[in-house]
Amino acid sequence: MPVIVTAARRLGHANASVTTRHYARPIDGRDAQVAKHLDKLGTERASGTQRARKSGKTST
Repeated sequence: MPVIVTAARRLGHANASVTTRHYARPIDGRDAQVAKHLDKLGTERASGTQRARKSGKTST
């Protein structure tokens, strides 16, 4: 079970969005790490899409 869901339950919140709305805060230096990770994912997905198009397959 994801950590945020566990925390939400322990705090008695109706759902995880209540928990994140009140307790989530940016962490210094994480923005650059997250951006790099998302860029990598975007590149991998884009190249996967190109391979699928070349082979005539599409993902739905």
